[in-house]
Amino acid sequence: MKVLFRFIEKKEARFLFLAAVFSLLQAMLSLRIPKIMGEITTLLTTNTGTVDGIARTGLLMLLFAFLSLIASIVVGFLAAIISATVSKRMRSALFQKIMSFSGEEINDFSAASLITRCTKDVTMIEKLVSASIQVIFFAPIMAVVSVCMMIGSGGLWVGVTALTLAIMAAVLFTLLQKVKPHVAAVQRNTDALNQVGREHVGGIKVVHGFNAYEHQRARAGKATDDLSGSLLSVQRLNLALIPFANAMVNLLSVLIYIIGAYLIHRAAGQEKIALFSDMVAFSSYAALATTAFMFMIMIYIAGILAFASMGRVREVLDREITITDPKEEKTPSAERGTIEFRNVSFRYPGSGEDALKDICFRVEPGQTVAIIGATGCGKTTLLNLIPRMFDASRGEVLVDGVDVRDYRLKNLRNRIGYVPQRSILFSGTIAENIDYAEADGFKRTLRDIQRAAEIGQAKDFIEKKKDAYQARVEQGGANFSGGQKQRLTISRAICREPEIYLFDDSFSALDFKTDRALRERLRESAGDATMLIVAQRIATIRNADNILVIDEGRLVGQGTHQELMRSCAVYQEIALSQLDEEEQEEARRLMAAPEGGRS
Repeated sequence: MKVLFRFIEKKEARFLFLAAVFSLLQAMLSLRIPKIMGEITTLLTTNTGTVDGIARTGLLMLLFAFLSLIASIVVGFLAAIISATVSKRMRSALFQKIMSFSGEEINDFSAASLITRCTKDVTMIEKLVSASIQVIFFAPIMAVVSVCMMIGSGGLWVGVTALTLAIMAAVLFTLLQKVKPHVAAVQRNTDALNQVGREHVGGIKVVHGFNAYEHQRARAGKATDDLSGSLLSVQRLNLALIPFANAMVNLLSVLIYIIGAYLIHRAAGQEKIALFSDMVAFSSYAALATTAFMFMIMIYIAGILAFASMGRVREVLDREITITDPKEEKTPSAERGTIEFRNVSFRYPGSGEDALKDICFRVEPGQTVAIIGATGCGKTTLLNLIPRMFDASRGEVLVDGVDVRDYRLKNLRNRIGYVPQRSILFSGTIAENIDYAEADGFKRTLRDIQRAAEIGQAKDFIEKKKDAYQARVEQGGANFSGGQKQRLTISRAICREPEIYLFDDSFSALDFKTDRALRERLRESAGDATMLIVAQRIATIRNADNILVIDEGRLVGQGTHQELMRSCAVYQEIALSQLDEEEQEEARRLMAAPEGGRS
């Protein structure tokens, strides 16, 4: 429950107080009705009341019922405001927390689970809050006052009512205990089904391409069966509660009237009339008490599911962030655009070995440095350490002479234009996607956006569209090709005008002509910026000022293309596999040069 109190502020506390007041009013009005019913019964059975008097008493009872209804509506309205406000703040807090997660935290929870926690789990909590406010004050008052009113009646009636409530409590408690183990399974299976759905939709082209319909259907079927099985286990037990409770209420009413008939039969004279009036009032109070008891049980049922959801929400909100701002930020040196790795090693959480091992190199301002190596050798990992997507396990990563851990994250990332390996576009317009990063705290002009698109070789296909820069971008950029998405994401980084560019295999979907034109325009317009380019194609990086060769997490060579062709066996192997015959001959002459030698 503590997780709820984080999101209840003064306004909601005042609404809670008002809800308690109106719930008390509703309970008092409802409890007055059985008393009036007893009075009407006495007037009718004794023939002491006039028609007008009975009518006035009946109208008074209707008035109390109507006022009780109004009070109930007010409580429901207040409950809706409080629950909606709490859920809004909770979702906002979850979103802010998730946005601060590093790759480690995201991997621990999984995207599917985080989506479920922000949607279904918060909805479950919202429903519990709304229902609880309407019952938490009303039901206990009804139960306590009804029991107090019944205590003054016949001992047999009180005993039967107490026994009935005790049996209900024992049976319901037993059933509810059996529900609890299945609730956690419902949450896990919901995450699993969400994951299967996300993978199927995201990989629909692969599914079509490989005719993997049956495989996907089997996966979805298993996830659906698991979820439906756990839901059925919960619902079977829950659905048994209401019929059982109704049966016990009806049985209690029958027992009250049987005992009442016995007592009235044994009584004499005016005592019969008094007992009959007491029986009518007592049965009404017993119905109110058992109804209040049922309300509390229903809230407890909802609470079982909601408490599991609260635990899952709390796990996210209380998760310790591994990558945070320093207490005091260090001031960088006057140089802009330097990057240095000092004996850097990195190991992914849970991995048995380092992904990077003792990496050392320095990038001077304005240099273009390329990183190449086999798939899975650690190129992307190395790049991700610069904007602190992860922190180095050992060693230091410095930007402008300051360890990246001594920057505020916002200030560090404002220096960087990052183009990830997977091109990500957001739903909206083309202009909104290019002008995505407000590094300087203000929006770019259309001219700035057009300039970035021109450098990024995206201007031609953008301006061919009907609405040009206001053309819609579907979710995930589904209405653009792979090459177009890459050019738009590169244009986004260019629009930011950073001092450091990080290109993570960002030219792979471009043809050679576009690749070359883009790099030439980028060098002309951003000559002072430092560039790190992860690439697989030798043609993309051969003119770089420095090339880093990574093999199994180690830096096995660095230098220009010509230097590496003379000295680095790993680079030679990569180059020879991509060059044509004429280029291979030239490469072999470099490799055979007297001053060369393989490393």
